[in-house]
Amino acid sequence: MPLFKGKSSKAKPNKAINYITNPQKAKIITSQYLNDSENYALQFKETYELFKKGYKKDERKYYHFKISADPKDNITPENSHKLAEKLAKELFSKHECVISTHIDTDVVHSHIIVNAVSFETGLKLHINNKKYANFKDITDILGEEMGLTPLNWREKMKSKRQNLNYDIANEYKEITNAERHILNKNQNNDVIVTWKEALRIAIDEAKEICENRYEFQKYLSEKFNIIMPRNTENTLTFTHPSVNKSVRGAKLGEGYTAKNIDKILNQNYLRRLEHEELQARQQERSYGRNRETQESNRAKEQPERNERYADDTERSRSYRTREPNFKGNASNIKSEQRKLDSAIKYHIRENERVQKDRNTRTGGTCEGYREQQRNSKNRSKQSFGGFGR
Repeated sequence: MPLFKGKSSKAKPNKAINYITNPQKAKIITSQYLNDSENYALQFKETYELFKKGYKKDERKYYHFKISADPKDNITPENSHKLAEKLAKELFSKHECVISTHIDTDVVHSHIIVNAVSFETGLKLHINNKKYANFKDITDILGEEMGLTPLNWREKMKSKRQNLNYDIANEYKEITNAERHILNKNQNNDVIVTWKEALRIAIDEAKEICENRYEFQKYLSEKFNIIMPRNTENTLTFTHPSVNKSVRGAKLGEGYTAKNIDKILNQNYLRRLEHEELQARQQERSYGRNRETQESNRAKEQPERNERYADDTERSRSYRTREPNFKGNASNIKSEQRKLDSAIKYHIRENERVQKDRNTRTGGTCEGYREQQRNSKNRSKQSFGGFGR
């Protein structure tokens, strides 16, 4: 099957048409529903203006398709152009087309530029993935009718998708094609760090320290000025400050997807909790050992404390009895004795005086003391209008 690929464009068709109709490249030039003696781009513009479509900047204006056969087929420019004309008639029967065949490369190939606005109905040409796949199948059928080698594009795409899924799940590329090109271009074996590799280094550092998405984003922003314009449950996007370009985490590698980053952040959080719990247990064991040591020391010191307490008690008892146990001359002993006798006599006289005063007030009996108390209460009631305190 010949290779069939194409794309749409919102630009004016002038440059594309001039490219495929360049005499230095094109050997055969024809058209479909156009006047070959007039400018093709102006005829496209007239169709836009007729139906008031395709003249705005954000509208699709044309499609550009390329058809090339297998080099082993050694296809001639005439056959290649014939295949392109058949495809234009089969696929774009209501649209204006410019068809050309180039021979400026090793492989002969053809181009088709299709006006996105139909000259009959004024409807825009819409091509989705399913329709694009049907175009490839039709190209395969027409190519086999002309004796060209089939490409079996569906089987190759299936194998490619399987390999891609395997790469993503198991051996995801750590560097992109652009990075590989930069590294291969380095002939002096100097150390080159691309902006994507710089992002990986910064993200790896943040993954080792942070415990949640908020800390992760704050760390990248404050330390590396890396912004995360998209921070959702399933998608992360990083913007490098020096190049002002964004890239999804999945493009940097499997270890930089939202799922894997969340997994590592959660592991850091659990590791910290385990560490704190271990520290608490160690402190508790240390406190228990200190308490046991204190109790053991207290038990060892208890006999000594008891002995000191007994000495203090004996010394206090000796002091209270005032027994002279010191050595001295006779005069000092007599002086101390006289002081003690005087103190005893003073206390005796004082007690006798207090008892005498009490007997005088109460009549010397308990009944007299009670009568004195009742008289005192009656005097209080009279002083306060008959109410006691």
